Amino acid sequence: PSESFDAIMSVDTIYLYDDLRELVHQMRPWLRHEGQFLILYSYSVLEENNDSHNALLPENTPLGQVLIQSNLSITSWDLTEQDYQHQQRKKHLAEEFRSLFEAEDLLFIYENRFAEGRDYSAAFEAGRHCRYLYRATI
Repeated sequence: PSESFDAIMSVDTIYLYDDLRELVHQMRPWLRHEGQFLILYSYSVLEENNDSHNALLPENTPLGQVLIQSNLSITSWDLTEQDYQHQQRKKHLAEEFRSLFEAEDLLFIYENRFAEGRDYSAAFEAGRHCRYLYRATI
């Protein structure tokens, strides 16, 4: 129903939608006056180019652009360094517990978590990854 919520929060789920603009358009009427979206969002530039740094600025990520184009007032907090530390811990713990995953015939979980930590860490180290908490207010 329209104007039912003070806030809508998304933690690593907005990626499931193909069309961010349409998603924001559909959810916006659900918010009350001065309602807000809180969205935890990661973005990686797939190939390094001369504009990689600018593409990673909060207002230039695909989500940032959609929020601005939707006439929402945005504030963002850069959590990229914390995400990098999280990915480093994920790699370390996956390696530490590999034998336990293997003993339970769950090596695919180890492989997934280790690869995720390795790949995001590499993107961060190459200057191609960012993570933000966005607050977008009507």
